[in-house]
Amino acid sequence: MADIIYIFEGKPYFNITNKCPCNCAFCIREQKDVVGSAKQMWHNTQPTFEDVKTAVDALDWSIYNEAVFCGYGEPTNELELLLKTAEYMKEKHPKIKLRLNTNGLSDLINCKPTAEMICKNIDAVSVSLNAEDSEKYDRITINIYPKRHLMQCLNLQVTA
Repeated sequence: MADIIYIFEGKPYFNITNKCPCNCAFCIREQKDVVGSAKQMWHNTQPTFEDVKTAVDALDWSIYNEAVFCGYGEPTNELELLLKTAEYMKEKHPKIKLRLNTNGLSDLINCKPTAEMICKNIDAVSVSLNAEDSEKYDRITINIYPKRHLMQCLNLQVTA
């Protein structure tokens, strides 16, 4: 199994999925097989909450003050796992600040507003904007939602 938690620049990072709606021109996945202390980043199977919980329980958190959800995939692609893991972290290690690195497409990925759910246990969110307008963003990120927004997603879901 791939590393679920790895250390990069002195911080633990959660690698909870390899799924991503983008194929960014600059993506680290195309440049390196691993990041930081990881020995393997590509998951053969999607980690379960039990897998993540085991990884959390195995790490000595006493030397850290922050953890980041950012691996070889977009964390919000596994929204329920992200939320459950963040809640577990806050119960077990309440002093650890949790940050989400995201492409900002969670609402489209999940076809619903997600900010309130995410902010319940995530302390900071870093959104990779990558461009100053949606046309350039779509071109750079090569995402599966070009020129789409949440209302279109919700309308598609209702009419489908």
